[in-house]
Amino acid sequence: MSTPSPILQPLPVIPCGVTPREAGGRPRIGLISPYMGSNLGDTAILESTMAQLKGLFPAARFLLIVLDCARASYIHGVDSFPLAAVSRGTYVQSAAPSPGRPVLSAETPRPCSSRAFCVMKGAMSHVPFFLGAARRVRDRFRTIGREARHILDARGVVLRLDALVVAGGGQLDDEAGGPFSHPYALFKWVSLARKHGVPVFFAGVGIDDLRHPLSNWFLRRVLSKAQRVSLRDPGSAGILRSMGVRRELLLCPDMAFGLRLVPDGAAPLPVSTRPTVGLSPIAFGHPSRWPTVKTEIFQRYWHQFKAFAASLLAEGLSLKFFVTDDADYLLVEALREELTLMAPDPERLQFLPFMRLPQLAATLQSCDAVVASRLHGVLLSHICRVPVLAVSYRRKVSVYMESMEQEKFCLDLETFTAPAGVEALRGLLAQRHETAAALRRTCEEKFRGVTGEFSHIGADMARKMESTLPTSVRQGGVRI
Repeated sequence: MSTPSPILQPLPVIPCGVTPREAGGRPRIGLISPYMGSNLGDTAILESTMAQLKGLFPAARFLLIVLDCARASYIHGVDSFPLAAVSRGTYVQSAAPSPGRPVLSAETPRPCSSRAFCVMKGAMSHVPFFLGAARRVRDRFRTIGREARHILDARGVVLRLDALVVAGGGQLDDEAGGPFSHPYALFKWVSLARKHGVPVFFAGVGIDDLRHPLSNWFLRRVLSKAQRVSLRDPGSAGILRSMGVRRELLLCPDMAFGLRLVPDGAAPLPVSTRPTVGLSPIAFGHPSRWPTVKTEIFQRYWHQFKAFAASLLAEGLSLKFFVTDDADYLLVEALREELTLMAPDPERLQFLPFMRLPQLAATLQSCDAVVASRLHGVLLSHICRVPVLAVSYRRKVSVYMESMEQEKFCLDLETFTAPAGVEALRGLLAQRHETAAALRRTCEEKFRGVTGEFSHIGADMARKMESTLPTSVRQGGVRI
């Protein structure tokens, strides 16, 4: 991986009246994602998007517009810029510290600017209602000020972009923080881009959980302004139609299918005397690890999952626990001591740390089958040609398994039981070689689908970029 560039590294100074294309000849592409670096599905989507666009524009430069700038730049080795001005709920914007500015921790008392202010503040502390109201007003004005500054900074970024790509995932979603989380962030960036003539492309996006009418309003406006919109599943298209979206909507496989995690000439799955199963639990509904608390559903699932893992150990299987989102690692830690006491052979039980994509791919290829719930825990296993028993927690997982013709190996999380899981896994292991061969063919088809979608995006992008070049340059045969 290339050495990561500094956060918010200034772009090259461009002379007044000269566009970035004329100054550098390298298209600058912004990639929008609610990315915090903790989800390997988001990592895979961004890596695939950059790889596909690099294939079309070898000299392209990328700017990640994300929630966690430091982590994204470290992982992907490119510049990044804050997606939002403020955090809302679990939609947390991690701001990059400004050089030379001291960082005050929550425990660090802020100094009073004057003695009079300190006296007034102390007096107000004896009037709780007044002080609470004053703090709310203060916080509201601070939020407005941060938002105004972020809009100005975002406008400066947009003016130096050639295209804006909203890359994959459940980006049409408001569960994390309501309508003023990601729906508003998309509205802000897309509106700025279209105002300044920067084309916007939605590539392989989907709907996870939309709850607020205002979110629908933001997203209708956003999608109407885009140059091209492709969705990862027909169900998302149906939901958008019901919301009143009337523009052309295209279908495209999940962006992660654009990755090559397994070499074309990789050997088929080995014949195992003792099967190894990868297990990836999910914190869905967990009171402190999920945006929407569903305690009863989580507790029921977790009780059954622990019994399921114990049953697999009792049957002599080897287990490898892994996660594709660090929110789930708490569950793996909770299982460690309990299952370690049950395993007579320690080598049959592995608890793996959060991994990068290459490490995850190597781990998945060492498994005979995987049991997972998160969409990209399932999808990345399929890319590695490993059969999966999906414990679906949302529509997107069930729809995905149907698209892969693997619906018979998909169980619903809310009705999942340990005996049903064991029985389904036995059937999957019995057919694993046939399933792996089918996955190879299907994943190749989906890879071509992603490549085809980016060919269309690249052609639209190139036409837009050439239209802004001087006539003399276009006639000279220059191609981006």
